[in-house]
Amino acid sequence: MTLSWNSPKPPKRDEVTKWHDSTDVILDYVQTYLKYGSATDDVQSSSLREMNDALLTDTRLTYDERLAEAQTYNYQAQYLSMKLQILLNRENGTDYRAWARRYAVLHEKGYGARTAAADEAALSDPYVVTIDPRTFVISRPSSFR
Repeated sequence: MTLSWNSPKPPKRDEVTKWHDSTDVILDYVQTYLKYGSATDDVQSSSLREMNDALLTDTRLTYDERLAEAQTYNYQAQYLSMKLQILLNRENGTDYRAWARRYAVLHEKGYGARTAAADEAALSDPYVVTIDPRTFVISRPSSFR
């Protein structure tokens, strides 16, 4: 007895969708560690997710523009993830050098920029956390959430 599959092969996923899905995974992962950051990091995560989701339906951009945006959002999500991992590991007294190296590389390549929504939130966030990508000195108020 032989089995045959009559339906056509599923279409290959395009690169924009792959980058989008990868960014969603990173942002889902980040949710667990947002407590080590500040409200600005929450806003960064939320606005990255909104912008990332809009890529799949935005018809004003060409495919190449959407791909470039998808890659940028992915690297910005990675940057946020590295920041929160550094904060977690510093708080727990564990080694954070691997996270710090990736954080520095992402910063050097220009992916450390906050979204417009996160920039606005940072203006009124009394607990905003910054990490110097060269020295890894953490700047934040002594009492944080």
